[in-house]
Amino acid sequence: MSWVFKPPLWALLGGIALMLLAHAQDQSGFVSIDCGLEQSPGYTERTTGIYYISDSSLTDTGDSKPISLDYRDQYTRPFWFLRSFPQGTRNCYSIRLTGGDKYLIRASFVYGNYDSQKGNLPEFELHLGATLWDSVAFSNASSITIKELLHTPAQNHIHICLVNIGTGVPFISAIELRPLPTASYPTQMPKQSLALLLRYDVGQTANTAGYRYPNDIYDRLWYSYPRDDWAQLSTLSIINNDQNTYQLPSDVMRTAATPKDISSQFLNISWVPADRYAEYYTYIHFAEVAKLQASQIREISITINGELTSDPFVPRYLYTNTINSTLAFRGGGGGGAQSYNFSIFTTEDSFLLPILNAFEVYMVKEFLESETNQKDFDAIANIKSTYIIIKNWQGDPCAPKNYLWEGVTCSAHENESRNIKSLDLSSSGLTGLIAPSISNLTMIQTLDLSNNNLTGPIPDFLSQLPNLNVLNLENNKLTGSVPVRLSDRSKNGLLLLSLCGNPNLSGQVSCNKKKKKHNLGVSVGVPVGISIGILLVVAAAAIWWHCFKTKGEKANKMPEAPEVGHTDTKPTLLKPPSDPRRGQHFTKVEITNITSNYTSLLGEGAFGKVYRGTLENKVEVAVKILSPRSSQGLEEFNNEVALLMSVADHKNVVSLIGYCDDVDCMALVYAFVAYGNLKQHLSAVLSPSPPASSTQSPDHRYISSAPLLVRSHRSDSELSPSPSASLAQPPHTGATLFHTAHSHGPESDIIIRVLTWKERLGIALDAARGLNYLHSHRNMPIVHRDIKPANILLDKRLQAKIGDFGISRAFATESITHVSTLSKGTLGYLDPEYHNTKRLNKKSDVYSFGIVLLELITGRRAINTEVVQPGGPEVCIHIIEWVRNEVNNQRIESVVDPKLQGKCKMDSVRKAIQTAMACVPLTGAERPDIDVVYKDLEQCLKMESAPDPEPRTTVSDDITFPTSRNDRFPKDTGIGPDIELLESARRRKCLKFPS
Repeated sequence: MSWVFKPPLWALLGGIALMLLAHAQDQSGFVSIDCGLEQSPGYTERTTGIYYISDSSLTDTGDSKPISLDYRDQYTRPFWFLRSFPQGTRNCYSIRLTGGDKYLIRASFVYGNYDSQKGNLPEFELHLGATLWDSVAFSNASSITIKELLHTPAQNHIHICLVNIGTGVPFISAIELRPLPTASYPTQMPKQSLALLLRYDVGQTANTAGYRYPNDIYDRLWYSYPRDDWAQLSTLSIINNDQNTYQLPSDVMRTAATPKDISSQFLNISWVPADRYAEYYTYIHFAEVAKLQASQIREISITINGELTSDPFVPRYLYTNTINSTLAFRGGGGGGAQSYNFSIFTTEDSFLLPILNAFEVYMVKEFLESETNQKDFDAIANIKSTYIIIKNWQGDPCAPKNYLWEGVTCSAHENESRNIKSLDLSSSGLTGLIAPSISNLTMIQTLDLSNNNLTGPIPDFLSQLPNLNVLNLENNKLTGSVPVRLSDRSKNGLLLLSLCGNPNLSGQVSCNKKKKKHNLGVSVGVPVGISIGILLVVAAAAIWWHCFKTKGEKANKMPEAPEVGHTDTKPTLLKPPSDPRRGQHFTKVEITNITSNYTSLLGEGAFGKVYRGTLENKVEVAVKILSPRSSQGLEEFNNEVALLMSVADHKNVVSLIGYCDDVDCMALVYAFVAYGNLKQHLSAVLSPSPPASSTQSPDHRYISSAPLLVRSHRSDSELSPSPSASLAQPPHTGATLFHTAHSHGPESDIIIRVLTWKERLGIALDAARGLNYLHSHRNMPIVHRDIKPANILLDKRLQAKIGDFGISRAFATESITHVSTLSKGTLGYLDPEYHNTKRLNKKSDVYSFGIVLLELITGRRAINTEVVQPGGPEVCIHIIEWVRNEVNNQRIESVVDPKLQGKCKMDSVRKAIQTAMACVPLTGAERPDIDVVYKDLEQCLKMESAPDPEPRTTVSDDITFPTSRNDRFPKDTGIGPDIELLESARRRKCLKFPS
């Protein structure tokens, strides 16, 4: 990852805000390299006290260049010079360190118009060993780019390489290595490295330059993160780090940020990842800086994209607490989220606002390319030094394949270190003795030192190389006799030895080995050629079979949702989307005109109000206006816009048309979905007969004049019945893409009708298809987290569309009707695993979808109040328990919604019940993926559509539920999976269930 800074921020590196400690701290293990520095031995940088050395002994190539005098005064001394590499494609530094230890590795680049080409800023690649670390680019001539990595090398050296990609000459200003504790910055996999994305000291004010060494003993760079909506807390006391592996600077930890608005419960931070498909880790640092009273408590929880990352905790007074993500996070399904948001908030037991002192975000980097064995590398490095070999010997000898050292071939081990198999230094101008380091190349098979000026005797160690079978020492100035063991191996046919052209060698010298070598090649080439031919035939057959098989498989796969494009993002905090192809941008004036000055209110939720409107092209829309009371700011709002725009082109997902990001008017503009939501239609009651004016089929039933009872979150009273209205008029609340439980508009104004069984299956199929699209889209898989009938919208053709999948993050605020702001789930639909894990995932959506499917089958709500015993109190009954009880007692007919009047095929119903119950085991591992549910629903629809002479209410066999050790709920509650929450609801007499 890269940080790009302008000169004023670079004052951090110069330590403008730093005060040298009275006693210099230990720099043991520090490697500080001033690239391009010509003097030796080095110097101590006056503001930090860090000792820098020249890079002249660490690389063989490159030119030392000073930056322009116009920029020099803006930087500290390590950046006055740089090393550029105009020659060659790949140029490397070889740096010694301790293998197996963890290091912070930092590469810095200051262009400073060193080449007087200010208008042509270079771009190039930075490699660590054989693997791309990152690309290097510059916004302007005065910017500084920093690449920082936490890495544990397997060998006792690393190679930092600059690669020319044809867009400018590579260069580098400084390289710094700092040892870290092995236990710090843990990752799930041991070989994972971490590239820095963000590191901020959030409690500092904007005019604070930041901190590094000597304040930070590991020389991490800490920058301020000023926010207008945050206030600062601080203490003059020293923060204790004795029990914290990360050893954060006391200056960083003794300031903290807290919401400026005392009614806010959140500290929200959002960012766009540089790579949406990568994995990320967060390390969030807390220290209580206020001396609290005994009755006060500040208990904090953290979520990333709505998922809890740890159990609630209480920051310790004047001690550093670090909360790190134990598992890497990303969107899932093979891709990742387009944006990330983490929220810090206080729990219900807390009486104080949340705080945050500092945070770090890293991206996982995998350096999996096998490197050269340490022993072989040391040997070849000594050979290079002995003979002063120029060639292209840069970096690792054996990797990557495109940059193998000239004259070197290596073994092809994929998962282990590589060995040098052959070394060809013929005609290389070698002088002196045969280098003793060759004896350490124990796996070498071919060694060619011919046509040089080597002198002295042939060393006996060559006869002790166990795998050597070709040795060419022709045309040198070797003297003495041939070692006996070497000669014996040649006579026994174990070694192809060539010594001619050495007139001072004593004894018989053979010069006729080339022919043998040639014949060997011919004899081997014939069978190899035949083998290759056979392999080509086999490969062609395999490809044909794969294509044939794949074609058949694709015919049976669930139809894939259309893909949407994605826009490359930068590793910076979010900015508003600017690509016009991703949605229309509206101004505040345009939003006012679209909504006719906000005259047609559809509803209101915690996020704000929803208005009906019309675009200039007469397209009807629903406009959500973000309330000033919302906990979300402009950054989080823009995150959701980017997210929604990228998934808004699927027929079973609500379409987002555009947005407005004015500071005082943040709005989302949706396509108007004109036929209400599934909850409203499931609430319909039967009319004795259709209206006389209706031309609909008798199977289409309408709401009667009986009151439609709706439980309100604002009162426990019943709403009055709606006046008559024509179905041709789209119901106003059909476009309420929010929680209808919060609506101010009376649901009784909606003209709805009873859905047929076939229509219900079609709606379920549409919803499953839309949910599968969210789960499996490769760009940014999304966990909906609040699947329920109110969030399944219907158009005039009864095509279902999943709604509220992004706003769950953008507009979540505290409400007693929700399980928690973080989970976003609704009582009755919430995954029971959430109570233990505090996390929601794709299988959580499957559970919620199973509840919706049961509602489609039964016509019941997820939770109902019933009198179990005559004269007893009302209790809450979950739909899962009710269905299971009815089926177990052979009362399948009673499970079916009575409003269907028996007009459904029971084999289809039985299949639907089995499908629904398969979705709702208490553990996610026992639930199917949504694409499996979709295929089962297809079978249900086929059963319903097939001709069947049998009476529709005939029951021929039992329903078998999936076996599970968790499929029974505790008998003492009698309520179902949301045990703790339902108990709480029972105490409230179930009067405040969400929609």
